[in-house]
Amino acid sequence: FYINTQGVDGSEGRWQRADYLHRAEDIESGLRILRQRDIVDTNRIALFGHGEGAYIAQIVSSKKQNNITAILNLAAPTFDYRTKVLNAYHGEYVCTGKDSTAAYSKAERQTKSSLGWVNTFPVIKKWRHGKVNKDFNPAEYIGNLTIPSLFVFAENDEEIYSDWAMEALEELFSGDIPDYFYFEEISGANHSFREGDKCFIGDITTLPFSNQFKAVVRDWVRTHL
Repeated sequence: FYINTQGVDGSEGRWQRADYLHRAEDIESGLRILRQRDIVDTNRIALFGHGEGAYIAQIVSSKKQNNITAILNLAAPTFDYRTKVLNAYHGEYVCTGKDSTAAYSKAERQTKSSLGWVNTFPVIKKWRHGKVNKDFNPAEYIGNLTIPSLFVFAENDEEIYSDWAMEALEELFSGDIPDYFYFEEISGANHSFREGDKCFIGDITTLPFSNQFKAVVRDWVRTHL
C-alpha cells in the first residue's frame, strides 16, 4: 500500500511546504484506510521508507498506538537533516574527482550556505522543503522504536553513507544498539538499490535492481511478518 507524497501524481497539498511530522500524519491517515479492508491483518502491518522517507516511517513506527509490526529503513539517514544535506554534497563532490577530505570541507561550506539561503530566500521548492525540515533530528523516534527494524544500506550510495549512519546509531544508543535492529549492506548497489556505480550518470531505470537486495528484503519480511 503506497501513500503518495503531497502534490505528487495528483495528490493534494504541496510537498515542499509539508514537514516530516505533517507527512507522518498522512501515513497515519493511510493506515486508517488500510485497516478498514477485510483482507488486511491489522496486527501484521509493516512500514518501509526509502531515503528521507525513512524519517517519516520512523516517526509513525515509534508511536505504539499505530501498532506497526516492523519497519524497513532503506538507504535511510539515521542522522539529522543537516548531516543528510552534508552527506549528499560530499558524495557529489567526490564524484567530481575531489578526495574525501577536500570534498568534506567544500560540503561543509556548501551545507552552511544552502541552509542559510533556505531561511532567507526560500524561493524555490527545494529550498522551501529545506526550510521546514532543517531542524529535524530522527534520534527521538529511532530511540523509541521497539519493533524489528531493518536498516539496509547500499555499498555505492553517494547520498547516505552506511558508516555515517552506523556512527549515528552507535552514538544514540551509547554503543548498545538494540538486538531487534538488523543491518545489511548490499554489494555493488547504488542509492536506489540498483546495480551501478556510485557516480553513475544516465537513466537509472536502465540498471537492474540488485538481486541481493530483493533477497534480503524478501527473507526478512518472511521472518518477521
